[in-house]
Amino acid sequence: MASVPEINVFNEENVKPKRLNQHISAIIISFSGLALGVTIGWNSSAGDTLRNVLNATTTEIGIVGGVVNAGACTGIVMLPCILKYLSYTSSILSTVPVYLIGWTFICLADQKVWCLILGRFLCGLAGGTCCVVSPIFISEISDKNTRVRLLVYFQLLINFGIFYAFLVAYFYDKQDNIWRYSLICAVSCAPIIWITFLPESPLYYLSINDEHSAAKSIKWYRGDGFNHELDQFKKIIKTESPKCKVLKNYRVIRAIIVCHSVIIIQQLSGINTLTFNATVVFNNGGSGELTGSEQTLVIGGLQIISTILCMLTIDYLGRRILLAVSGMLMGVFMILFGWYINVRDEDPQYYEEIYGWIPPTCLGIYFSAFNLGLGPISWSILGDTFPNEIKTYGASSGAFLSWSISLIATLTFGELAQSLGVSKTMWLFGGFSCLGAIFCGAFVRETRGASLPDIQDKFQIDPIPLDSNFQP
Repeated sequence: MASVPEINVFNEENVKPKRLNQHISAIIISFSGLALGVTIGWNSSAGDTLRNVLNATTTEIGIVGGVVNAGACTGIVMLPCILKYLSYTSSILSTVPVYLIGWTFICLADQKVWCLILGRFLCGLAGGTCCVVSPIFISEISDKNTRVRLLVYFQLLINFGIFYAFLVAYFYDKQDNIWRYSLICAVSCAPIIWITFLPESPLYYLSINDEHSAAKSIKWYRGDGFNHELDQFKKIIKTESPKCKVLKNYRVIRAIIVCHSVIIIQQLSGINTLTFNATVVFNNGGSGELTGSEQTLVIGGLQIISTILCMLTIDYLGRRILLAVSGMLMGVFMILFGWYINVRDEDPQYYEEIYGWIPPTCLGIYFSAFNLGLGPISWSILGDTFPNEIKTYGASSGAFLSWSISLIATLTFGELAQSLGVSKTMWLFGGFSCLGAIFCGAFVRETRGASLPDIQDKFQIDPIPLDSNFQP
C-alpha cells in the first residue's frame, strides 16, 4: 500500500514567539527602576554628609529620607488621571523632566535643607509613577512563558541603581561638596529616553480602538503568526464588566487581599528602612573587617546577583516557593543579627573580635534573600494579579500601600530603635518576615505559564453582553 504523505498544517498556537524584543523592551522600560534605585541609594550614602557637613538635625535627616516615599504616594494618586491622557510609555517618559528638576534642587541645595526635601519629593513623585506603570507594561508585552521572568527586570534595575549610588559614594569624597555627588547620580534618569523607541502594548492600542497598531505591536513583540493572541486580547477589551461589579467577585477580592498582604510583608520586613539607612546600620552594627561604605558595596553586589538568580529560577520554582524561602531566610538571619547586637552590648570588644563576622554575614544573606523572592515578586505581582477592569487601580493601590508603610517606617525607625532597642527592632523585622513566609507559602497563587487572557478567565467575571457593532 502506498504511504500517504504527511501534510504539515500551520497552527498559530504552535508558533514559538520571538523574545529578543520582549527582553530589550523590558530592560528599557525598567530603566525607570534604575533612576528610582539611585534615588533610594543616594539617601543612604549622603546621610552622614547631611549630619556632619550640613549640620542637619535628626528630624531633618528623617524628612529628607522619608519624603521620597511621600512623593511616590503623590505620584501614584495622580497616575490614574495621568493615564487618561498619556500612554504607558509617555507617562514614564514624562518622569524625566520631573527627575531633572528634582535633582537640580538637590544639586543647588547647598546649606538649604528645604531644597533637598523638595528635590527628593520630586524624585519620589517620578519613581512612584514608574513602579506602577512598568510592571503593567511588561506584563502586557510578554508572552505567557516569559512574563514572570521579565517582570523581575524592574527590581534588577532598582538594585543596579542602588549599587551605582553606593559605588559613586565610595569613590567620591562627598564631604567636599554634595552637589557633585548628586550631579553624578542625576545622570541615571537619562537612559529612560530610550522608551521613545518602543511601541505601546497591544492591549493599550486596543483600549483606544486602534486595531491596526495593536497588530503591528504584537508582531514586533512576538513575531509573525500571533493573530490568535490578538483575538484573545480583543475579547478582554470587548467584554469588560463595570468596576463595581468586578469588585463584588470573591476571586477578585481574594487577589486584592493577597497582593496587598505581600506588599505589607515586604515593608514590615524592614527592607526599605535598612536600605535608606544602610551606611548608618553597617557602621553601628559592625562590619567585621569592612568599613560601612565597603559593606554597602558588597551588599549592593549581592542584591544584583540574587535578583539574577531569581530571574533564572522563577520559571522552575514559581513565586510561591521563592517568596516562602525568601521570607524565612530574611527572618532567621535578621533575628540572628538582633541577637548579636544584644549580646555585643554586654562585652563589645570580646564579641566584635570573636563574632565580628556575624553582622556582615547576616545582613548580606538578609538582603540577598530579599532579592531572591520578596523584592522582585512584590513588584511583579502588580502587573498580572488583577483583572483588566481594575488593573491600574489595583496596582496603584498596592504601590501606594507599599510607599505609605515605607514612609511611616522610615520616619519612626529612630524612635522605634530608641524605645525597643536596636536588637528588639531587628527581631520585630525578623518575626514579620517569618510570618510572611508562611502566609506566602499558603496563599500566593502561581501565574507562570498562564497568558493574560487565561488569568482573566480564572476570575470568572460575567462579561457584559457582546456588542456585534463593536470595532476595537
